[in-house]
Amino acid sequence: ALPPVALAFDPCGVPWLLTAREVLRQEEDRWVCVHRRQEGLAALVALGFSAKGVLILDELGGLISMDSPDRERWQAGVSTSLLLAGEDS
Repeated sequence: ALPPVALAFDPCGVPWLLTAREVLRQEEDRWVCVHRRQEGLAALVALGFSAKGVLILDELGGLISMDSPDRERWQAGVSTSLLLAGEDS
């Protein structure tokens, strides 16, 4: 397994973990892979949330947008936030 790049909490407080190749979401007491990046593609570097869903940024500036099972519970006014790899919060 690759080391974590970022950990972020969605607007409902659910933890999401990012590695260079995977996006994992905590469900009950386990981590579930919700996206796996194909080997050879740019590494994933940032994870964020908006009213439209989950945003994932790769090292070349590519953006992946995903839905979340909790998105409907997120407030419509949620501002977009990104947690970049290596950024102190």
